[in-house]
Amino acid sequence: VVGPSGSGKSTFIASVSEASNAEAKALIGHGLDPCTLPARVTEPVSGNRLTLLDTPGFNDQTRSDLDILSEIASFLTSKNLPPIWAIVFTHAITENRVTGSSRLNLNIAKALCGERFYSRLALLTTMWNKMPSDEARELYRKRETQILTSSTFWGEMNERGCQHARFDDSSTSGMDFLKQLL
Repeated sequence: VVGPSGSGKSTFIASVSEASNAEAKALIGHGLDPCTLPARVTEPVSGNRLTLLDTPGFNDQTRSDLDILSEIASFLTSKNLPPIWAIVFTHAITENRVTGSSRLNLNIAKALCGERFYSRLALLTTMWNKMPSDEARELYRKRETQILTSSTFWGEMNERGCQHARFDDSSTSGMDFLKQLL
């Protein structure tokens, strides 16, 4: 699970993890400073055993994206992990801009995966539970459509079979997404 700092990676993983709420909440940063280190949570879904990797967020104030990518690569090569089956890219739908850092990280993911892997790439838009009004919900739906159709963000991958789902911070929403991904 990759994406910018604060985009909901840890919240998603905590929502579907076997950890108790107290333990899961300890993994989620609510302060101004990012706090996630690469971590692995194993979760059974539909009779399958998945290992979800919580990665540090890109666009971090204290480390460069290259340092974070290097840390993730080091973690992946140093652990006895199963092959990567899918990459989930989180994006907070409440963000009114797709940052340059998000685009750069998406382009890196596209280059690493290649077109043949697009069906195993997924965009998880997060924070759908943070709707202050019906007007905001409509604005976020329009924003989602832009993200999914924009050639500079997700459009090309969406056309070529990547997955997409909304996450509202609930375990039901998270598990439904994992089942869809499988």
